[in-house]
Amino acid sequence: MPQGRASLERTEWLCETGAERSGTRLIFVLESRAPGTLVRFTHAGWKSQSDYFVFCTTLWGELMFRLKAEAEGKPRGPLFTPDGIGY
Repeated sequence: MPQGRASLERTEWLCETGAERSGTRLIFVLESRAPGTLVRFTHAGWKSQSDYFVFCTTLWGELMFRLKAEAEGKPRGPLFTPDGIGY
């Protein structure tokens, strides 16, 4: 759910569900950098570094690599498939 003040450069979402992620925040910051845009992403507010935390950080990392590849015209295909996660 969007949280706080959103702008063209920064937005923050509050996670409201899930035992471990509830209360955590997803923060996206966009910075102009020649010749493109830098995306800074943070998933903040974790209570502990559990197995689920490791899964989420790995998943977000893979999503960011896919976003970069798509922006550069080198799509890697979907991460989420009918059979699960397509690492």
